Amino acid sequence: MPTERPSAAPPSPDAAVPAAGAHPSLQSTEVGRQELARTLVAVESVVPALRLLVGLAIAALIILALYLGQALLIPLALACLMGFLLDPAVTRLQRWGLPRLVATLMVVALALGTIGGLGAYLGNQVADLSADLPKYQKTIRTKLRNLRTLARGPSMWEGAVRTYSTVEQEMAAPSADTGRVQQVEVVRDEDKPVLRLAQWLGKVSEPLTQAGIVLLFVILILLDRDDLRDRLLRLMGGNPHVATDAMDEAAHRIGRYLRMQCIVNVAYGVPMAAGLWLIGVPGAILWGVLAMVMRLMAS
Repeated sequence: MPTERPSAAPPSPDAAVPAAGAHPSLQSTEVGRQELARTLVAVESVVPALRLLVGLAIAALIILALYLGQALLIPLALACLMGFLLDPAVTRLQRWGLPRLVATLMVVALALGTIGGLGAYLGNQVADLSADLPKYQKTIRTKLRNLRTLARGPSMWEGAVRTYSTVEQEMAAPSADTGRVQQVEVVRDEDKPVLRLAQWLGKVSEPLTQAGIVLLFVILILLDRDDLRDRLLRLMGGNPHVATDAMDEAAHRIGRYLRMQCIVNVAYGVPMAAGLWLIGVPGAILWGVLAMVMRLMAS
């Protein structure tokens, strides 16, 4: 007998309801994704401007901090430079068996003596040069007149010599009504010694304070250089071994650069001073030191 197959059941209308009901939710999810993408694009377009503003704000804060702390930062920077220059000498004395404190004090005393002696000698040179300025002025005038005579005619120095001669004649000529002019001399009371001492201290107090701060920082840096380096590395964080090697290498390179700069400047100033001394220019050492300083500032 033929068997009858069961007919397929018609689809239930309730089965299609979830598919039809899920369509609005999918559409809303897609819209949300599009809105999120547009928001991210807008934020990404604003990020460079925000980074620029944050960088400018940080730079302004750093500049403000440097301006407000310049009274302390400038001596600290000078002390660091002096520490880089003097540390090899301290290390060499320490290798020879001297304690770190004794080596530091010896090197600092030697540096102070050298700077003080050179400053005193240059001060005397400046005083002598200022005292001899009238003689140099007469010599320059004579040289200009001789140059005009040798040129035999109008030259580039004609106007300068003529103007100087006219001013000199006007100053040397007596006034027509000097008999009717009564000179009045104002006599000031002599300042008391205490007042003069206070005025002198007011003028030199700031340079002496700066020099004292630099000297103190130099001694501290030379005494505890390794301890200061370790403290700075702990403050910065990171791998201490790699940072220690990098810091030592940087300090060695900076110190060698500064020492080479000093050697080059000395090799530039000494021949100049010797040449000026040989041709008879007064204050030859002063001009040689000035040439060294100018070259150091230019480099």
